[in-house]
Amino acid sequence: MVYISIILFIIFMDLSSKKYITEYLKVNSFKRITKHFYLNLVVNRGAFLGFLKNRQRLLKTIIALFLLILLGVLIFYNQNNAEPRMLLALSFIIGGASGNFVDRIYNGYVTDFLYIKYKKLPVFNIADIFIFLGAILLML
Repeated sequence: MVYISIILFIIFMDLSSKKYITEYLKVNSFKRITKHFYLNLVVNRGAFLGFLKNRQRLLKTIIALFLLILLGVLIFYNQNNAEPRMLLALSFIIGGASGNFVDRIYNGYVTDFLYIKYKKLPVFNIADIFIFLGAILLML
């Protein structure tokens, strides 16, 4: 199924980019790429954009696993009668969430490293981009 391939590709892109950046930068250090774009290695001990930052790791893991299973079931049961855009959106969200989930299980935190210097945008990663794009697609 094409959506499984998309999910696996997103996970691969996310985890390999995180591996590269942790070899390239030290935590809390940054490299300016352009006037407004930086690589800024930080660890996110919270959930999406720092949500649940001071909560127990087990709670975040259980919530993430529950949501991943729920989204997987949605794709599985709707693959034949759902709009391709909805399945693509769910694939983006599952791929991104899975990348962050694996990172959290392996490291105890999520590695963030992309920063756009504009107002107070948070530091994010490839997985966050796909979660965001998937959410936008679902709203459309």
